[in-house]
Amino acid sequence: MSKPNVSVVIINFNSGKYIFRCLEHVRAQTWPEIETIVVDNASSDGSSEKLAEMFRRNEIRYHRSDINWGSSKANNFGIRNTSGEFVLILNADAFLNSDYIESCVAAFSTDPKIGTVVGKLVSSHDNSMIDSAGIRLFREGVSLDRGQREKDTGQYDRPEFVAGACCAAAIYSRRMLEALRAGDEYYDEDFFAFYEDVDLSIRALLLGWKTFYLPSAVAQHVRGASNEGGSRLVRFLGRKNMRLFYLKTFRNGDAIGAVMRRFLYFLWSFTETGAMDREFRREIALDIAKIQGRLLEKRHLLVSAADYGRMRSFSRSSYLKHTLTLHLKRLLRGG
Repeated sequence: MSKPNVSVVIINFNSGKYIFRCLEHVRAQTWPEIETIVVDNASSDGSSEKLAEMFRRNEIRYHRSDINWGSSKANNFGIRNTSGEFVLILNADAFLNSDYIESCVAAFSTDPKIGTVVGKLVSSHDNSMIDSAGIRLFREGVSLDRGQREKDTGQYDRPEFVAGACCAAAIYSRRMLEALRAGDEYYDEDFFAFYEDVDLSIRALLLGWKTFYLPSAVAQHVRGASNEGGSRLVRFLGRKNMRLFYLKTFRNGDAIGAVMRRFLYFLWSFTETGAMDREFRREIALDIAKIQGRLLEKRHLLVSAADYGRMRSFSRSSYLKHTLTLHLKRLLRGG
């Protein structure tokens, strides 16, 4: 019996510095049946022409959009236009070890409710530093990449279920994606970019799917290669989409969580984060008002079908306590 096919979806947005190395690592995979589609978000760095030539040589499938669709819409296009039983959403600046796909696909067979498998992502600049060991969710609704910027001392070497997966190198079962699909959308396209992987992960969790973290599958990640990390748009989308995630996901009945979130926002108001909130408050309010009806419909569909008990075991800890602990450790180290 032939092995199930794996589809790889990669977005190119001026990623010429990295995407060809990324594709080399895909071609070097030990898994034999892979189809690769590159969705080009109107790149202008010269990479589009080289990718189009690879398409003509039948090395990849390729689609170029005339505008920047953002990550959610571009990834959705790629998912809809592939056929694999498993779909790897891969950042152009992520470089897989040769057995990454084979190891992750094998993990799906251990539990029929596993909908996502993700490996250990390490920094491409320093492989001894963790980039992501899955997504961690806090009671306040804040999410972080587990272990990011931590020295890898083996603290994330245990295979385990986690709240979600960073979509820099996440493999999803198509069965799960189709179960989460709303119209033509797997990722919610109201999240133009950023937090869309958190939203998909937590929707999956609430609806009974599991994310499995497999540390033996390793990939290097540059992080931020396709966006200007300090740009106003990136900061705006980060703040807006965090707010959108809260409004869409959390029940009014979670009184303790709501109090913790309000207290966290109060403390944030005195920080750089609070300054960003003030800068973008009006824009965020106007943008969310435009999609209010759609947002309420999505919220109703999710809340009516969700089992919030599934989230509880992954969101017991407090982001505030986590942050204070980190600051205390830095003070004790003298930094």
